[in-house]
Parts: sequence; C-alpha cells; structure tokens
Amino acid sequence: MNQLACCKCKRFLSRTTLICTFCKTNNNAHFSGCAASASCASSGAAGSPTVSSEPSASMDLCVTGPRPAQTSVPAGSTSMPSDVGAALSELRAVLASFSATQSSLDDRVARLEAGLGAGDKIERRLELLGAAVAALNLSVQRLNCLEQKADDLSSSVDVLSSDMFALREGQLSLENRVSRLEDCDASQLLAVSRSVPPVAGDFGVRLERMENERRDLELIVFGLPRAESVDAASLMRDVAASLGVALAPGEIAASFRIPAKDASGGEPLVARFTTIARRNELLARARRRRADFVASHIRPLWPGNRVSLQERATAAERRVFGDARRLARAHSVQFVWMRRGVTYFRVSEGSRAVRYVSSEAMLREAGVTASAPADSGPSASTLAPDLGAV
Repeated sequence: MNQLACCKCKRFLSRTTLICTFCKTNNNAHFSGCAASASCASSGAAGSPTVSSEPSASMDLCVTGPRPAQTSVPAGSTSMPSDVGAALSELRAVLASFSATQSSLDDRVARLEAGLGAGDKIERRLELLGAAVAALNLSVQRLNCLEQKADDLSSSVDVLSSDMFALREGQLSLENRVSRLEDCDASQLLAVSRSVPPVAGDFGVRLERMENERRDLELIVFGLPRAESVDAASLMRDVAASLGVALAPGEIAASFRIPAKDASGGEPLVARFTTIARRNELLARARRRRADFVASHIRPLWPGNRVSLQERATAAERRVFGDARRLARAHSVQFVWMRRGVTYFRVSEGSRAVRYVSSEAMLREAGVTASAPADSGPSASTLAPDLGAV
C-alpha cells in the first residue's frame, strides 16, 4: 500500500494518526470520503469483467511526490478503510491518554499552586515571627535595665538607711550634750569659755593678708567719662596705651566699671592684673604724668578731665588718703601716695618717706608749726580695718 499524504501540505502522514505533524490538519474526513468512493468503485467492478488500468481522481489526491507512470489497484481491495479505522482508534486512544495526562498535570499544577500559597503564608508568618522576636528582645533589654535600676535603687536605699542611722546616733549624742550643758552651772560655762584659744584675732590677720594680696593686683582709674557699649578691658588697654604701656589681652584678669550716682562725674574703672609688676608699672607712669594726664589723651573726643590711677582701697582708706593730699597741697608737700591701704608722703625730692599718721605729724615733718589743731578728718592711727572694697 502507498504511503498516505496530507491533503493540504502533501507531506507524508504517520501510520498511527491522520493529523499532520507539520500543518496540524485533521485528514480524517478526507480519507473517510476516499474510502466511500473506493467502496462504490469496487461494487461496480464486480458487475463488469474489465477493470480500468488508470487510478481514480479521488485517489490521486492521496499520493504525493512524483506521480508514477502507471498505478494499478487490485480489484476488490478493502485494506485502506481498515487502516483508517485503526488509525482513528489509535488517535482516539492517544487523545484520551493526552486528556488524562493533561488532567493529571492540571491536578499537579493546582497542588503546586496550593503549596506555593502555603509557602507564602509561611514566609509571612516567619516575618511576623521575626518582628515578634525583635520586640521580645527589646522587652528583655528593658527588663534588664529595670532590674539594674532596681538594684541601684536598692543599694541607694541601703546607703540612705545607714546614713539615717548614723544621723540618728549623732542626734542622740547632740541631745545628750545639750542636756549636759543645760545641767552645768554658769561658773563652769565661764571657765570653759575662758579656756577657748583666741582664734578670732588670727583669723582677722589671715583675712587681712588675703585681702591685701588681692588688692596688690588691682588698680582703680578715676576721671574717665561714661562710655556707652564699651568693653572695660579694651578701655583699660586704651588707658595703658596712652601711658606708653602695651597690654596683652591675657594680662588683664578682670575689669569692670563702678556705677556712679552722678552721670556727669563718670564711672571709675577697676582692673585686676595677672602680675604685680604690670600694675606697678602703670602706677609709676601715671605718677610721672599726673600733672598733664587727661581724658582727651586717651580718646580725642573726650573732654580734658584729669585722670588718675590709684591702688584699690576701701572707702575709709581713701578718705585718709584724700585728707593727706589736701593737707599736702596746702603746705607744699610734694609727694603723697598709698601702698596697701597705707598713706605715705615725702616732703621733697630726696627726703625720706614717712607714713601718714595724723595731720599734726605731717605738719611737723614739713616744718610747719600749727597754732591750733587742724580739722583734717580721721587720722590713720585711728583707722579701723574696713575690708569692704569699692
């Protein structure tokens, strides 16, 4: 039997299926028609003694490739319809197997998708579990911190309890001492008070020495007009520059101006230096220029007020110094100065320096005989210590 060919693309067909593997054309209907035509031809040939030697037109469509010169089909042959039925049966079996396989694959795909959905749920639950574990770790850390704070608080309470116990013991001891003192008579208390060493005098001496050491680094400038928004340290550097001394910013430890009741009188300037030598240098230069040292030398726009530099002193010490200066001007005493709150004077250049004690002593040193005691205010001999600085 000749090889079957596709009715569309003319390619050979498989012996097991009538579906073309190239163009996917189902040749079942075509070959069914060919089988019917063949059966009709065979029935006609049975009544006629002759058989045509040429093939039918319908069978020509079932053969591809180079057409043979002569093709003969045996009369009464019925093998082609049997092959087609077998092929159709095989095709149905293959289709049924393919359908069953496809159903099985669909079931497996459905199960796989269900498994993947369960995997996604598991992943989400794992993420939630990780977040819960992190929150749990944070809670554990906070709990540890609370435990540590509780331990610290407990130790603090223990220390406080011991301190309160010691304080209670001290209170009981103090109450016992107060009770004993109340039981003592006045004579015993007087004897105890007399036996106490006199430490108040030593304390006063130490305090005065500390005050003098602090004032050794300070000076006060009088006669400066009031200046708005001017730094006291920069103003002190301007004063030193007008005296020919260049001060570095680090040489002034502190500086401020003392508010005055009268705005027209200016505000005194107080400056504390880091070294005594720097302060003494400024005082010496100011003494040499005390006659012509005015505010206009410091700043040209200021008036010609006289400016004086003095040591820092208390109000009582300055009163004694002022009285000595007025008396010196009245009786031609050339030099009057103050050192650590003590006023000194010198009658003339080259004479000895004398401590100012009273106006009478200055007049005797100056060679002036007073007929009556002069009213020159308090004397230095009766000056009480006044540690309140200006």
